[in-house]
Amino acid sequence: MHDYSRDIMLANAQTEMEATMAKMELAKMDNITRQNNNKSSSLKKENDNLGYMFLPSAVISEMSGGKKLEEISSKVERNILLSAEILGAPEFCAKSKPADIVNFFNNVESIWDHLVKKNKCFKLDSITEYVAEAGASDKGSTVENIASLALDIIEAT
Repeated sequence: MHDYSRDIMLANAQTEMEATMAKMELAKMDNITRQNNNKSSSLKKENDNLGYMFLPSAVISEMSGGKKLEEISSKVERNILLSAEILGAPEFCAKSKPADIVNFFNNVESIWDHLVKKNKCFKLDSITEYVAEAGASDKGSTVENIASLALDIIEAT
């Protein structure tokens, strides 16, 4: 005669074990999802901060106030651009190691970025040369600001 109670106990134990393993797998996946959400939100904050680096503060405050980008525009009476380029850069790049080139240009750009802020100008994103402006991003900045920036850049380099 066969003992069915033993079969039932084994089936129940197996079902409980499978349920426990499923719960453990679910907790593991929940933990991974939570970590990915945290990583995603920190990357979003970092991305937002990087995006704000390319916009004038007046535009950022208007966007934060709920205005759409299409609604943000104003007439600029006076604006001036400064385009700066490092003379001898191609020759320097031809003779130097890639790491030295990257370090050099990162250092130069960091110094120039500081000088742009100091002189109340705004850096425009450019790949081949360094471009800053005065007058459009900050109505209080003038030709004197961009001239001071130019002199500071010359002095720094």
